Amino acid sequence: MLQAAHRNYVQVAPKPLPENDRLMHRLDCAAINYGLPWLTGLFGIEFQTVRSVFQEGKPVFEGSDIREKSHIQIAVRDPSCILGYFKPRQTH
Repeated sequence: MLQAAHRNYVQVAPKPLPENDRLMHRLDCAAINYGLPWLTGLFGIEFQTVRSVFQEGKPVFEGSDIREKSHIQIAVRDPSCILGYFKPRQTH
C-alpha cells in the first residue's frame, strides 16, 4: 500500500519532491502523510500512530542485517493518544 501511495504522491506532488537524507526522512514522511487519508477511505478508520523501522549504518558484524544506526520511529498523529510524558533523569 505504501508503494501505491508513493506512486500516486509522485504524480500529484509539487516538484521538486522532498528528499531523504541521513538524518531526515522527508520523502518517506510525505508519502506516508499522503497515503494515510487514502487508507482511511479504504478501511474507514483513522490511523492514530505510524511506526517504521529505519535500517541505517554499517552492519554490526560481517554478514549481519543489523545495522549500527537502525532505529524505530513512532509518529503520534492523534494527540489524544498521549496520556503523559516524563523527563529522563540526567546521568553523569
